[in-house]
Amino acid sequence: MTIDSIIENVMEMKEKFQLEECRTILDKGIRKFSTSPRLFELLFLMGEIYLEMGDPTNSQHFLKQAVHVNPHHYPSIMYLGQISGGKESAQYFNNGLGIIQEIIRTNNSNDEIKQLYIQGLCSLCELYMTDLCFEENAEQECEKCVTMAKEFYNNVPLNNWDINLLQTIAHLNMCQCKPEEGKSIMQIVAQKVIDEGNRLKESTNSTYSDLVMGYDFKLSTAKNLIELQLHQEAKTILEQLKDQFDEVVDLWYLLGICIDSLGQTDIAVKYLEKALNIGKKVKEDGMFLKEIQEDLNNMKQKLGGVIPDDIIDENDDEWEDAVEDFIDEDEEMNG
Repeated sequence: MTIDSIIENVMEMKEKFQLEECRTILDKGIRKFSTSPRLFELLFLMGEIYLEMGDPTNSQHFLKQAVHVNPHHYPSIMYLGQISGGKESAQYFNNGLGIIQEIIRTNNSNDEIKQLYIQGLCSLCELYMTDLCFEENAEQECEKCVTMAKEFYNNVPLNNWDINLLQTIAHLNMCQCKPEEGKSIMQIVAQKVIDEGNRLKESTNSTYSDLVMGYDFKLSTAKNLIELQLHQEAKTILEQLKDQFDEVVDLWYLLGICIDSLGQTDIAVKYLEKALNIGKKVKEDGMFLKEIQEDLNNMKQKLGGVIPDDIIDENDDEWEDAVEDFIDEDEEMNG
């Protein structure tokens, strides 16, 4: 057993979602090669596996060990930036970006490294728009990140920019009370996301893991679109996500909000009731369920009490038929 063979086996099992098997193999490998200068590679993979298993605490533990063995291992550092919080995240991102920047300077042709660098700048910018938004220099840090990322796209049409960067710029415009600027960029992002969803739907061999843009990115896109009153685009993206994640409360709730804004309040009520049913089943946060219930009550009042107060059974045939009819009609209207 060599480090290379361990990595190869783990990558194969990871693709099959055999995460427990990955963890077992890596645990043995870490013990066997505890004095190897390549130990950080196994520690990094273990951190990745724990992250995919939904265990950020253990993931952070192994990623920190990887950085201890190799202080210049930027993949571990950038992961730590993602799973840490506040100023600690900013420190990791800045450290990792500094290392990547030096690599780019000495190897200008490496597009994969450039992509990672741009995405790191976007993550740091988003951090200053959220967790660190009250820092005195937050806006300046955001502008700095965006400016540095834009340097890679001189004389490149906006439509060909990295989609993460486009969404980050749009979000920054929204935070700076420039909704029209944000809207024009988000329309480009929305079309790219919708196009990818259509490609997945048309392919018989693809799975959700084939997507370039992940679930979290697409959900953020939909939320930004809703905030900018671009409800039709948001609805299309959420419908595409629903085909893969039909038991997620957020999706049904946001779909209901979109559909209500598009004038289909009666159907929107069904979606919010579905969200409540799922939320109770998965023990969703009580405050979020309360928010859904309040929006649901407001929609029912808008309808003049047409919809009964009791929550409709999510498996009810009439409910399913009503939703499917609405989706079919909407798809026909949109070609």
